[in-house]
Amino acid sequence: MGALFSTLVVTLVLVVSGRMMTEQVEKRFEREALEGSAQLWRAITDSQIDRMAAAMSGVTRDRDIRNALAKGDVAKLRESASPAYKRLSTTGVITKLQMLDLQGKVMFSQPDHYSGPTRKRLAALALSSGKVVRGVERDDDGRLYATLAFPLLKRGRPVGIAVYLKDFADAVARYREKSGADLFLFDPDGRLDYASEPDLAAQVGDALPAFAGSRFQVLEQAGRVYAVAINPIQGPAGEVLAQQVSVGDQSDSFQASRRIDRISYGLAFAGLVLSLLALVWYIKRAFRPLDGAVATLQRIADCDLTADIQASGGDEIGRLLQAMGETVVSLRQMILEIKEGGGALAASSEGLQQVAETTSRCVERQLADTGQVATAMTEMAATVGEVAENAERAAATACTAQEDAGGGRDVVQRSIQAIDGLDRALHHIA
Repeated sequence: MGALFSTLVVTLVLVVSGRMMTEQVEKRFEREALEGSAQLWRAITDSQIDRMAAAMSGVTRDRDIRNALAKGDVAKLRESASPAYKRLSTTGVITKLQMLDLQGKVMFSQPDHYSGPTRKRLAALALSSGKVVRGVERDDDGRLYATLAFPLLKRGRPVGIAVYLKDFADAVARYREKSGADLFLFDPDGRLDYASEPDLAAQVGDALPAFAGSRFQVLEQAGRVYAVAINPIQGPAGEVLAQQVSVGDQSDSFQASRRIDRISYGLAFAGLVLSLLALVWYIKRAFRPLDGAVATLQRIADCDLTADIQASGGDEIGRLLQAMGETVVSLRQMILEIKEGGGALAASSEGLQQVAETTSRCVERQLADTGQVATAMTEMAATVGEVAENAERAAATACTAQEDAGGGRDVVQRSIQAIDGLDRALHHIA
């Protein structure tokens, strides 16, 4: 019985622990997907900017560019900087080159030929600090670029700022090549900047949540399952410039995971069912002897103490039947002892009855004698009453006699006195 319950508990524990492990693996996968996507993107972006930094000498050592900037000669600057732009863009180092004067005005820009003031923070930082500044920034046209801004010096004095800009088309393609996942860059308003797969971006973009920092989610589109890792891309001041959306087709992995889940749940369910069936079988097998025990107890209830309970097995039911059998034996022994005690009590009762009969006869005789004594006492009481009456009369007579005797004594006394007087008279006369 304990083994079956242990099996049930182990099965439930395995199911719960398996689910908890699955959730932990999923959380770890989400965390690693977010961190891995962000790290790979930073590595690719840094690699692009490192290439631009390595090519700074193509402009910083160009005397014509520095002289044209110092003089504010736009035509000469265009003539001098265009070859540098062609060389750097052809090798894939940059996609845009700009030259700014010391007031931050764009004097040269290719390939868009923009001129005028700029809002680029990195250019302003390079101008104010006189140092090389790098990062990600949106240009005045709103497009997102990897940016490198550095001062141009003439005889140790700044004459302007050069700005290298590289779009992320190559970076997105490289990200896809390295990770196997598609990459989309959306601006904060949800508009698409770059995409490794525009058609997939159109499918996934509508299902993406509102812009809210780093997060991970699973999307199902057109029968496919995608793991989506979303990270913010921040500018020089920490402002969010875009959201980087990495979309990996994990259909095979998710299907395999679901198959494993179904198999594990199926095995757990099968184990649970088998455990329940085993429990039912065990209960029937274990409780079958109880039917015989109940019949035996019914016979004992009908005053048949010759019945015995047969106990087999060392489990709980077996020990219970053994205890019940011992109880029946003890009860039988107790009844026998009570029977023997009852016989002895019956014999004692017969002797006591004889004594009671003898005592009864003695009491009857005593009652008869007591009646006679009572009669005699009644007669004696009557006699005593008569004697008392006679005594009372005798006492009254005695009192009367005493009174008479007293009167006679007085008479005798008076006679004596008279005689004495007479005697004295005689003597006097003589």
